[in-house]
Amino acid sequence: DAFGTGHSSTSISATLGMALAAELQGEERQHIAVIGDASIASGMAFEALNHLGTTQANVLIVLNDNAMGIDPSVGALKDSFAKNTSEQNSLFASLNLPYTGPIDGHDLAALCTVFNEQKKKKGPRLVHLRTIKGKGLASAEENQIVFHAPGKFDPQTGKLTKQPKAGKTKFQSVVGKTLSALFADHDHLMAISPAMPTGSGLVELMEKYPCLLYTSDAADDSLRVDLGGRRIIKKYHSSRTAAHHASPPVFFKQKTAYEIGVRLVGSEMCIRDSPKPIPGSKNILS
Repeated sequence: DAFGTGHSSTSISATLGMALAAELQGEERQHIAVIGDASIASGMAFEALNHLGTTQANVLIVLNDNAMGIDPSVGALKDSFAKNTSEQNSLFASLNLPYTGPIDGHDLAALCTVFNEQKKKKGPRLVHLRTIKGKGLASAEENQIVFHAPGKFDPQTGKLTKQPKAGKTKFQSVVGKTLSALFADHDHLMAISPAMPTGSGLVELMEKYPCLLYTSDAADDSLRVDLGGRRIIKKYHSSRTAAHHASPPVFFKQKTAYEIGVRLVGSEMCIRDSPKPIPGSKNILS
C-alpha cells in the first residue's frame, strides 16, 4: 500500500489525490482504492466520490461488500447494496461512476476476468464485490465479530489461543450495565453507537431499549452534529407518556474516530445551550 490509514473511509480521497498528481505530471498509472461497505457510508467517502465524479482521474474503486464493519453494517446504503442484483446502480451512476457488479469476491476466475478488463479502462469507475467476512475459516465465518480482532488462534481449528480470563470484567461492560440500570430509572436518556455495540458494551442495552439506541456506520462528523441537534419526542413504553424535551445522549466512539471530528465537538455541540453528550469509550476516557 502506498498510503497507510489510521481509521476508515479515507482510501478514495487519498487515491484521488495520487491520481490527480500523476495526471498533472503526465504519467499514466493505475490507482486502486479499496473500501468496505461500512466505510463508504461516511461523509469523507461521499465527499471523495462527489469530487471524483467531476474528474477524469484514473481511479478504480473496489467496494468490498460483506455487510460487516466490526459489527454488522447498518443504514439505508447497506439495504441498497443488498437489493442490487444487476449491472445498474443508480447511486453510482448519478455520481458519474461506471459500475460493474455485483461480483462474487471469492470467485478467483471471475475476479481475474473483471480486473483484466478494468486495466484496459481509464477514468473513474467502481467494481462491487460481495464477500463473506472470515471466508475460508469456519470459526471466523460463524463468529465474525470475535474474529475481527481475535488475537492468536490455531489456523487449522480456529480455536483461540488466548481464552478470556474468567471473572475479568471489561471497562465497556461496566459502562453498558450501568447504562442499562440508568435507562430503567430515567426516561430522558438515549445512546448513540458507531455501529459497534459489541465493542462498546451496548448489546444488553440494545436488546432492552432498541428505540433509544441509535447507531450509524462510519459517519463520525454527522453523529457529532446530530448530537448537537438532539431534542426528541419519544414514546417507547406503554407506561410512559410521550415527552418533548432535551435528551442528553451518551456517545460512544473509539479514540481514532473521536480525533477525526473533535473540531465539531466545540463548533457544533459545546457552544449550544443544550444537554451535552457523555463520551462512552474507554479509549477516550483513558
